[in-house]
Amino acid sequence: MLRDLKPTDNVGGFDVRPGNFLLNGATTVSGGVNFTIHSVYAVECTLLLFRPYAKIPYARLRFPDSYKIGNTYSMLVFGLDEIDFEYAYSFDGPYEPEKGIIFDKKKYILDPYAKAVIGQSGWGKKQEHEGVYKARVVNSDYDWGNCTQPKLPFEELIIYEMHVRGFTQDGSSGVKNKGTFAGIREKIPYLKELGINAVEMMPIFEFDEMGSYRNYDGRQLYDYWGYNTVCFFAMRATTSIITKAESLNSLFVSFTKTELKLSLMLYSTTRQRATKWDRISRSRALTTTFTICSLRTESITISAVAAMFSTVISRLCSSLYLTVCVIG
Repeated sequence: MLRDLKPTDNVGGFDVRPGNFLLNGATTVSGGVNFTIHSVYAVECTLLLFRPYAKIPYARLRFPDSYKIGNTYSMLVFGLDEIDFEYAYSFDGPYEPEKGIIFDKKKYILDPYAKAVIGQSGWGKKQEHEGVYKARVVNSDYDWGNCTQPKLPFEELIIYEMHVRGFTQDGSSGVKNKGTFAGIREKIPYLKELGINAVEMMPIFEFDEMGSYRNYDGRQLYDYWGYNTVCFFAMRATTSIITKAESLNSLFVSFTKTELKLSLMLYSTTRQRATKWDRISRSRALTTTFTICSLRTESITISAVAAMFSTVISRLCSSLYLTVCVIG
């Protein structure tokens, strides 16, 4: 934990010092915000700060060379209030398309550890500036009280696989908060009436439904299911009517109070070099469940359904506990 630290440098008009390299993403600490990000081939990294919903950064803070260890950049910026800004990065480095290395310092790069993503908050609305995602800092201080997962044996689970938006978006659902976590909470009595004791949610992470947008036979078709994830650590903005973390946290608490278990689905079709898992998954669907976070004496799980179970997914799942710290 970074406490009572003093600035050592001034960059772009901001007091800064080397950050905590073990805190991935943007983390609120005493006196400011700690920013940490990784890049293998980058020769320069710049932190971009934006006013809320602004398109042009009001500040650019280049990481001093001494703020880099190995492939990791880390900097603590003093005097930042998490509600007053959004952020992104820009990287400079080699441009060798034949090797898959395509650095362009003019591009804004989303923090892969972002816990809240800005840029695609309206369903079915194309971004004005294509490909410009920014992040916000989320302070994970939710009070869990004495909340624990229901102790239900796996063989006794009656699982309802659910699409968060689709479950309550239609008027026939009879809920006030359509297509949101709050809408699901309104339907808990219905789930219990069906005899359901476990809910598995289809991908809830931030994704762009306009990524595969097309018009077919006069109908507008979107990438509805959420399998083209933009950021695995941030929830889909349109699924929440209040702060995204608090909304899912509240739903989880409501589930546990009514003896409903909750799991989240993670899906990937990443194509990388073949591994033993890749070869297996070519011949049959592969579903693996990872225990990613201990909550009191129980745990929350994410189901990873991988058509190509690559090293990327392995590394992702090894650090997914951060997602649960935010979303519950």
